[in-house]
Amino acid sequence: MGWTPAWYSQYRFYLSILVGTCIIGSLAGTSYYGPVAGHGFLSHDLELTRKMRKNLKDEREGTVSAVVQAFAG
Repeated sequence: MGWTPAWYSQYRFYLSILVGTCIIGSLAGTSYYGPVAGHGFLSHDLELTRKMRKNLKDEREGTVSAVVQAFAG
């Protein structure tokens, strides 16, 4: 319907390849250089939440997370 220059289809093809490569590269770079356990900003908060959940789990199950000794009396 509309008029485009002769080079436009090749331009779109190579532009699509470039954009696709950039997307794949950014995904690969994010997974390779992304946050590692213990190095993120939220790792401290995450560790506190895990400890709190473990304590709540122990309370529900009736377990004690310490050394317990029984004395005959």
